[in-house]
Amino acid sequence: MKKILFLLMLCLTILSCKNADDYYNDGMKKAELKDYAGAIEDFTKSIDKNPIDKESYLNRGVLYVELKKYDKAILDYDLVVLFNPSNPNIYMLRGRAKNLVLDKEGACNDFYKAKQLGAELAEDCIKLYCRDLKTSNSTKIENAKVNLEIEKATSIINKDLPKKVDDLTTATKVEYIDKENRLVFYYEVTNLKKEDKSDIEMENIIQNLKTSQLNYIKNNPKNKTFVKAKATFEYIYNDIDGVLFCNYVINPSEYIYDNN
Repeated sequence: MKKILFLLMLCLTILSCKNADDYYNDGMKKAELKDYAGAIEDFTKSIDKNPIDKESYLNRGVLYVELKKYDKAILDYDLVVLFNPSNPNIYMLRGRAKNLVLDKEGACNDFYKAKQLGAELAEDCIKLYCRDLKTSNSTKIENAKVNLEIEKATSIINKDLPKKVDDLTTATKVEYIDKENRLVFYYEVTNLKKEDKSDIEMENIIQNLKTSQLNYIKNNPKNKTFVKAKATFEYIYNDIDGVLFCNYVINPSEYIYDNN
């Protein structure tokens, strides 16, 4: 008798042990019957069984939208994007959900991404929802491109450093300060001390250096990216003890000229 009961309980246990696919299929059936709350519960159980089940996250997100739980839908779409960042439809769905919570900028970013990945309806959504944001979004994209070009150009210069400029001067480092749009060049000078020079001598040294660097900015193709960005050029010269010897700044108004 005990053996029969044990076998019966074992069979019931086996029958009740659903896997992720079972819960997913149950969720799809309930969704078709418009039992959205029940379907969400099954998709959640499927995710509990398989935390990387992107289809369950996706369908649960769609149903959250149906129930007007947009924030929860966006969280599910975020996870689907992590699992499958090259699927344009995910960005379309998330963009629509963001639009419903009045996150216009976030929505348009998703629509632009969907368009980039080939979503056919993305352009319609951009025209419908993103007219006011189009200019600012284009500006942000252009600024991001310029910053990337500046980072690359700065990196290229630094690869050649430290580099001896002349018998007294060595270029040691270049640094771009994004927030100030400022490019800073650091130099080390040997056999020169500020304390050994008169004020007039220092003025002449700075003027000669500045004139030389201004010509370099205008005529060297390596500076084209920085000139285009209208960056401020700053030059700092330290002696071998790390004490400031001199410094000066060249502003955009000093080097901008007609390229034509």
